[in-house]
Amino acid sequence: MTSAGKKVKVSGSKEHVGVIVVDYSTDFIKAGWSGEETPRCCIPAVLVSDKSNRNPFNSSAAKDNHADVKSRPTTSAGQVAGEENNGTVLVGQDALDRLKNMHKAGESTEGLQITYPIKEGRIVEWEAMIVLFRHIFVNELKVGTHPNYPVLVMDSPMSSEEYRIKLCRTLFTEFRMPSLSLGNRGTMALFDSGISTGIDLLTSG
Repeated sequence: MTSAGKKVKVSGSKEHVGVIVVDYSTDFIKAGWSGEETPRCCIPAVLVSDKSNRNPFNSSAAKDNHADVKSRPTTSAGQVAGEENNGTVLVGQDALDRLKNMHKAGESTEGLQITYPIKEGRIVEWEAMIVLFRHIFVNELKVGTHPNYPVLVMDSPMSSEEYRIKLCRTLFTEFRMPSLSLGNRGTMALFDSGISTGIDLLTSG
């Protein structure tokens, strides 16, 4: 793990190996580096594409061993170009801005496919979620489609073993990070408060 991590200097301490931390919920996805006080990004968990695009979340590029930040087609900080059909998927805030602007202009959104890949804290649209993960790794954290860093993903304490296995298999298959760990959101919230025992109340997904 130490050979794969990014060196991050924390105030008052020596450089240590950084870990990518991703915390997803129904509404937002936060990501950043361990040892930093705040996330590098917090994006809405929503994607917008054209309904005429039958497979907007095709992930073939993520399976390319040579894919990286430079070769991954992006149209802006929040847009990911489709692979096979040259469609465009709007991600996060760009997706919300598109919907807001159309609403202000009185335009219909019937021709758009609006996807919320997370419901009640669980991933339900896996291909769409892969696009969001890719956007975070490539455009937000700048580590490429195959981040050579350990990754810690926050997960609900209510998730089943089958769900966690699918989450790990999906991330390893699509992004090939050197190591992956799932963290219990409740436990991590306690650790963040400087304690190791207590009661954690989850009020939303």
